[in-house]
Amino acid sequence: MEYVPELPQGVLVKIFSGLAPPNPHSVRDLCAVASVCLSWREAATEPSLWRVLWVLHAPLNARLTGPRLRNLVARSHNTLSRLALNGCPLLNDAMLVLPLQQQPCLVYVDCLGCKRISRDCLAYALCNSDTFQGVVEQLNDFRRSAANTQRCCVALHTLLEAEDEEATLAEAQAAGTLDALLRCAALHAAHAGVQAA
Repeated sequence: MEYVPELPQGVLVKIFSGLAPPNPHSVRDLCAVASVCLSWREAATEPSLWRVLWVLHAPLNARLTGPRLRNLVARSHNTLSRLALNGCPLLNDAMLVLPLQQQPCLVYVDCLGCKRISRDCLAYALCNSDTFQGVVEQLNDFRRSAANTQRCCVALHTLLEAEDEEATLAEAQAAGTLDALLRCAALHAAHAGVQAA
């Protein structure tokens, strides 16, 4: 039974945009409205509502597995720009790489408290390198697009968030990270990756 057949999908999408982040329960809320009726489901699966994906609270984060994450990420239709996961004990590196590699617009990733996900894996998923030297080489390649360069900057930011801050900074300095970021900022000053790194 259709509860609100007179509302067009565009109006429903506008209403449901209030459920998207910064609402900390956005995934739960959007999934709940999608179960009401067919027209609400169509509106709730609009890719623009899934560009920012936050899985921060129980019970969803405790039950998030690789297939569930792929399903959520797929709802953005490759327009995912920000992903934040918090305390997802079932996710590991292998479950995260493929969904992230398929997202060309990704500018932010955070996996706080996800003990089975490493910073190196996140960097690899973002720009196919898990070392400062590899990321810097890609940043220095002038043929890379602004989007790919941005992902490399986000990978650098991810690598810089290691626990041993002093050793990490020394490794980054030895790889010429600052020079690469400055060149990148001169070419692509506006992108969020440089600002984050």
